[in-house]
Amino acid sequence: MRSLAASALALVAFAAGPATAVPLTVSFEGTVEFIPAELASVFTDGDLASGSFQIESTTADTVPANPDVGFYPGPTSWSFTFGSYTATSAGGTAQDYVRIDNDLVLGITIDLYSAEAFDVSGAAIGSFEPTRLGFSLNDANTTAFSSDALPTSLDLADFSQGGRASIRFDDPVSMTSATVTVVLTSVTVPEPGALALLGLAGIGLAAARARRSR
Repeated sequence: MRSLAASALALVAFAAGPATAVPLTVSFEGTVEFIPAELASVFTDGDLASGSFQIESTTADTVPANPDVGFYPGPTSWSFTFGSYTATSAGGTAQDYVRIDNDLVLGITIDLYSAEAFDVSGAAIGSFEPTRLGFSLNDANTTAFSSDALPTSLDLADFSQGGRASIRFDDPVSMTSATVTVVLTSVTVPEPGALALLGLAGIGLAAARARRSR
């Protein structure tokens, strides 16, 4: 019993400790909304789409001097499925990123969550090869973010202009590109505290099984 209590306290500390690295998993669902003619043999308008990627909660902002832009390199474990087509990227490099723009001015003022992955793996479509995965959420009301900190949760309803996911293909011969885009219908990011509570529940179940077996 004391061992279980100690484990519980450790998990509570894990959930509350701001310096603890926790993998944040951003997951989405949506439908394909735009298909270039070059890719029409594989993708279909309205195809169901889903995907995910991860980033450590303690990833440092590489532009700390700018209070309105947070740039977080190294997201990993990218997997996007559009209809029957799947593309992946291990990520984890300085080139891969999550970017938070708080009150960014681009003709209009906007809050923006954007992410990209490079070095993508997936089947070629004719002479076009997958090269980039993208994800973005846009809020013209500028209420989604109060800072450029990396968010530990996301709610699609907070973004007035919704969100998009995409996969870009490049033809190295003709030097042209083609991009399939998806309109997002849901986005989830389990909060780190919730993950810790799930772990605590698992410990409790294991302890109960051990007591029954004795």
